[in-house]
Amino acid sequence: MKRMTLTALLISAFTLSIFAGGKQPIAFKDLPKDVQKEVSKSYNEKEIQFITEKKEINRHYSYEFTLKDNTTFIYDDKAKLRVMENPDGIRDVFVPEKILKYVQTTFPNTQITRYKKERSCQRVELSEKMELVFDNYNHFVRINE
Repeated sequence: MKRMTLTALLISAFTLSIFAGGKQPIAFKDLPKDVQKEVSKSYNEKEIQFITEKKEINRHYSYEFTLKDNTTFIYDDKAKLRVMENPDGIRDVFVPEKILKYVQTTFPNTQITRYKKERSCQRVELSEKMELVFDNYNHFVRINE
């Protein structure tokens, strides 16, 4: 009876981990070389507090980093930055220059707290809880409030 209970528990835990997104903690050295190289351009490995790897449905991987300053960012397996966020503001170097200039000119007293690159657009969230949408050529499209 104990063996059946233990087996059922292990199967449940395994199934739950698969459907819970499959995030696994990994070490910096276990990242693909392209991702290591890209991250090392802007961050010292000692700044990174935690790294997780997630297998996506399409058989690709994403890598989520959490820094000591509460910045979180996600790279895909092609070493492309997909998401970056920090409630205190993200580093300007990660936002395309044309988008950054638009935000600084139009909303001078705000900070960018989140940047997200999607397939068809780019989204920027401001400290005023406003979301700006840009196309992939860095042209302003609309405001989502």
